[in-house]
Amino acid sequence: MAWTTPITFVAGNPLLAAELNVVQANLNALKAPPIGISNGFAGSVASTTSTTFANIGASYSSVQVTAGGRVLVIVFGNWHDTGAYTANMDITIDGVRQGDTTNGLLIYNSPTDSAAGHPFCLVYVSAVLSAGSHTIAVQWKTSGGTLTLDQIHFVVREF
Repeated sequence: MAWTTPITFVAGNPLLAAELNVVQANLNALKAPPIGISNGFAGSVASTTSTTFANIGASYSSVQVTAGGRVLVIVFGNWHDTGAYTANMDITIDGVRQGDTTNGLLIYNSPTDSAAGHPFCLVYVSAVLSAGSHTIAVQWKTSGGTLTLDQIHFVVREF
């Protein structure tokens, strides 16, 4: 449910049901802002050998929001690689990367073979977005070997 700009109330003008309905709809929008949730589970959700940032290529790695304002993005899960490596993760909003040019928003250095996997968590608050549809996606890269995502939870909440 989207926010609707309410009327300016003027003394002496009668209050109409349609005007009160706008106020009620806005209160409902504040109570339950849009949220996008995607989850990926099981053995190997996805893998990459890319040494440049690339989208995690599955339906759980991208959500659409209709924000007019900031969004909170939370990505967490577990990944492993075939050897010592550096793994990076970033968020894109409408195809524009949000993090550092080289490292993104998350950098993880694994000193040894990590077949058992390592947890990660990325929390990001966006700049103010214009009203309308926005696509938010997760990107990743590895410095070497094959980086495997064992599970991912991806939450985007407008606020």
